[in-house]
Amino acid sequence: MFSNLLPLLIIFLLGILLKKLKVFSTRDASKFLLFVFYISAPALILYTFPSFHFEKSDFILPLLGALISVFMFIVSFSLFKLSHAKIERKTKGTVYTASMIANTSLVIAIMLSLFGKSGMVKAQMLDFGNGLLIFSLVYYVSALYGTGKPKSALKKLLASPPIWALAISLTMNYLSLSFPQWINSSLKILSQTLVPLVIFSLGVYINLNLKKNLKPALVVVSIRILFGLILGMAIVFLLHLTGLNKLVVLLAFSAPCGFNTLIFSSVNKLDEELASSVVSLSILLYIIIVPLLLHSIHV
Repeated sequence: MFSNLLPLLIIFLLGILLKKLKVFSTRDASKFLLFVFYISAPALILYTFPSFHFEKSDFILPLLGALISVFMFIVSFSLFKLSHAKIERKTKGTVYTASMIANTSLVIAIMLSLFGKSGMVKAQMLDFGNGLLIFSLVYYVSALYGTGKPKSALKKLLASPPIWALAISLTMNYLSLSFPQWINSSLKILSQTLVPLVIFSLGVYINLNLKKNLKPALVVVSIRILFGLILGMAIVFLLHLTGLNKLVVLLAFSAPCGFNTLIFSSVNKLDEELASSVVSLSILLYIIIVPLLLHSIHV
């Protein structure tokens, strides 16, 4: 499991190093994330989803993946209402965005390394539903708190390249259509830029001095991971999930804040510094939680 994460750690540390050496700045990282949003993410969707294989027995997994964002928004929104805290609009938008986005790409890597194709398929099924909500509901919330205007946020949502990529991909999947080989090859190359660019940008963005953002970052991480784990356990109990389905649900609901938190915060002018802090802090906590989950669940 950790060998799969080692290349990501190296890229992350490289971003920190080159920022220290003043080779790259946060302004450069913002441009990298814009490239991801407009090019890499749509390419990944168009390359993956048209040929995505759905199995009836796992139909519940995309639904549960979609519910991650919905449940987390309800939790974070309710906590804000109960606390009566006065928080800047862009900061609140980042909190909502970060708590709603689960890093299911890490879940896929873990399931693949531990259970091979059978584990990866289940993780991808759940990731499919999660991705639909991330590039629709979550992006809309992010844009809304960035602009403050529902109509403007809706326009940004409808103009979102990942949304159009999803619409095209789902239509192609339903009609059993596929791109020519040369287009698929191009999409594959472009999609492979997503992970290194996002991880590298995280390294450039990260501020190891968390004094300013420690409290809000801890709040977001608690919502995303701890509340997520509690909700995941409740779903497993209510639906009587077992085996790999049980494990993938628990891993996904307690997953760290996704890298799209950085992308959406950059695109919609939210609190990018807080976004980088919560993503980093949540990944560190997740590294501790995952071995405990795997030890407690016998699959």
